[in-house]
Amino acid sequence: MDKVEQICSKNGIQFIHHIDIHDCSWIGAVQESIDELDLCIKNLEKERDVQSKSARIATASLSDLGKNMKDKLTRGYGTKGSNKNVMTTSRPSAFSRSKTEAIMAKHDILDKLAEKRKMKYLHQKEQSDKSAAKKPAKAMDKQPPPPPTVLTPTTRTEEDPCETEIGTVDLEHT
Repeated sequence: MDKVEQICSKNGIQFIHHIDIHDCSWIGAVQESIDELDLCIKNLEKERDVQSKSARIATASLSDLGKNMKDKLTRGYGTKGSNKNVMTTSRPSAFSRSKTEAIMAKHDILDKLAEKRKMKYLHQKEQSDKSAAKKPAKAMDKQPPPPPTVLTPTTRTEEDPCETEIGTVDLEHT
């Protein structure tokens, strides 16, 4: 850009460039229609539900295993030096690993879902902006009437200062 600015300034031309961040973000992206985005969003929502269910199952199995291990220890079945304890300590770590993997997969799908929804929103906004630009500007039909140019005198006599009596009180009727 410096080279272009030098050449333009040498010729007496001011070079102005503008980069829009939204234009740059669309470079390399495939434009999808709104119908395709709706279908993709529905599929991602189904996948999100599946991943949520697998995360719930992994959490439930991990808690069940923890309860069973606690019951066995309170009954005195296992000792810390036995080989069974080594076997049972690897199972909770495997369950917790599967739980974290399921949660991470669910979060990944939620990120993709948010991205697709954002793309759909931007696409709809772009279409509405284009349709608004095509329509001619409507004249304001419902404008308030202009204020009157001639003021009419009031019809009520009590508002007219000439008719008002100040300082006289009728004591007979009060």
